[in-house]
Amino acid sequence: MEVILLKNIRESIFETNSSSMHAICISKEDKIDIPKSMFFKRGEYGYFNYSQILKDKEDRWSYLYELVLNEDYSNSNTNCMERLMNFLNKLNIKYQFEGGEMYGEIDNRYGSDLFLEKVFNNDEMLKKFLFSNDCTIIIEMDHWDSVLFERLSSKEIIVRNVDKEKYDCFVA
Repeated sequence: MEVILLKNIRESIFETNSSSMHAICISKEDKIDIPKSMFFKRGEYGYFNYSQILKDKEDRWSYLYELVLNEDYSNSNTNCMERLMNFLNKLNIKYQFEGGEMYGEIDNRYGSDLFLEKVFNNDEMLKKFLFSNDCTIIIEMDHWDSVLFERLSSKEIIVRNVDKEKYDCFVA
């Protein structure tokens, strides 16, 4: 079993009052399949969904949509939704966002602003996150007996069984 050190997004990650940990692992491979259309639905990540591993593209789209909505709500200067739509328009992708009465949420979105800034400033990374068949989002409750995460110290976290040569990983 290989264990790798990942990039920390927020300082002193385990000294917060968060209830879940999130790792976003983006494939470094260039194999992508860009769809003609996309539907972004609302979802809940963390909280009562104690352990989630998201591998399907549609699940990643939903996760990104929740990050974008939460970031724009928290910080009106980010314009994440506008940046996402501009990116999709450049690729001539038709898209639709679920709205209305649907409720979604991401537990522990602290640090997501740095992830969003990174992918919105790097079109190739955003393409890989959205369109690769080999990307994963891992969400697990923030506790000491974690199956997927291992704490080296209060400032270092590792994700088990992730090949650092194959993935760029972000932890929040």
